[in-house]
Amino acid sequence: MTERPPHGSARPGGRTARTRAAVLAAAYEELDRESFTTLTLDRLAQRSGVHVSTIRRRWRTVDGVIVDLLAERSAALPTPDTGDFRRDLEELARAIGD
Repeated sequence: MTERPPHGSARPGGRTARTRAAVLAAAYEELDRESFTTLTLDRLAQRSGVHVSTIRRRWRTVDGVIVDLLAERSAALPTPDTGDFRRDLEELARAIGD
């Protein structure tokens, strides 16, 4: 029996990709307007147009959505290499905050 691919990877250009993009965009917009503590799956569903049960099934929690968002956006972050590990982490944290 062949092993099934991980959830969300079977149709990278289809409905799954559109759903993921909509929810991650909604999370980014919500975080830009409000704080993390006010973010809920219901608010993400309302803003993204994706049913809350779909969001729960794919990410389970708001934390899961944010982890996915950070992973997606991390590719665009610079990788500091100042020769000082502590300074590198501070610069990376500043870039994430920005």
